[in-house]
Amino acid sequence: MFRAKPVVLALATLGAMALSGCNLVISAKPVFDAADASGAPGFRPGVWASPDQGCSFDEAKPAGEWPSCASGAVIMDDKAWAVGHKEKASAFILAAGDPRVMQAIADLSDMNGSNVTVTEKGPIYLFIAVNPLAKDGDGRITKAEAWFIQCGPPPPKPKDGTPASNDPKAYGTTQPLPGMTMDNGECSPKDKAAVRAAAGPSRAWADQLMQMHWVRAGES
Repeated sequence: MFRAKPVVLALATLGAMALSGCNLVISAKPVFDAADASGAPGFRPGVWASPDQGCSFDEAKPAGEWPSCASGAVIMDDKAWAVGHKEKASAFILAAGDPRVMQAIADLSDMNGSNVTVTEKGPIYLFIAVNPLAKDGDGRITKAEAWFIQCGPPPPKPKDGTPASNDPKAYGTTQPLPGMTMDNGECSPKDKAAVRAAAGPSRAWADQLMQMHWVRAGES
């Protein structure tokens, strides 16, 4: 089991928002490429916020002064990074479709006792469904809700007071969606069609939807 903090989108950052569990769809190699985003406007470039519920902050202040709960991020074309950490900028692909599908590289900096073997082979790609809620005059996304794409219906959560299992298989679905393979607690997609098909159902399985919106142009 690992905690995946998608590279900022808050790309992955979706900032400080992280999802625990091995029910996420992941891949050791890219599933989407630049052609999949062709013709579909992306995010409006600039500073974005993806605040936690109840997070109070002044958007007019420099993003570097926002509290961590605001999950400030900068998105520029096909790259994104947490505010103040441009050196950690990561590329992503926002594929066309309804909903849109974002392919991002997982930030595994907070891994704790992970046995996700794919990490030993290189980056882990994960997938986020993005539903645009507002756009600017050029069709670029200025507000959206997002959720992680999952392998299938999550297993029941442990009862209160029950210790978390160290077995990664305990956190993965027992009913993978078509085109998904669950192997030792790791879910991988057959192809991009399988990822797209899982985007819609995954909305109902999200612990909470992630909200994000454009704040202003620039990087601060």
